[in-house]
Amino acid sequence: MGTQTDQVSVVTGGFEEPVHDAQRVFQAVMQALARPGTVHSIEPCADAPTPIYPATAALLQMLADADSPVWLDHAANTATVKGWIGFHTGAPMADTHGEAAFAVVSDAAKLPPLSMFALGTQEYPDRSTTLIIQVESLTEGAAMRLRGPGIKS
Repeated sequence: MGTQTDQVSVVTGGFEEPVHDAQRVFQAVMQALARPGTVHSIEPCADAPTPIYPATAALLQMLADADSPVWLDHAANTATVKGWIGFHTGAPMADTHGEAAFAVVSDAAKLPPLSMFALGTQEYPDRSTTLIIQVESLTEGAAMRLRGPGIKS
């Protein structure tokens, strides 16, 4: 889902046009959520240190803030990545899965059990953890069958 260099520092790689870039990312996310199972592109507009993909960097910049702790998997849990997220979003780091508002999984094959993350409740679904799972491709590889609310076939 994009490439980045290992040379991105804590202070570089953020949105060039914060308002417009955030709006474009928000629109792409809303389209994807409204049409489960469809692929939507986030144009590269942010760049974080390795192993964070540009699309993930853009999502974090658009979603995370000082009130939304971010949990990072082992590969992403580096001082540079944590510094980048803190500098560009103001979000604190979550020490455990369950206290995270957002969780970044840089290797989908190593996704922890979903029960480790905050699940929210029927009364407060917003208290669940939003997972950002990086994958190499949404159009290649093994096929998946999706079913559930909002998916016709």
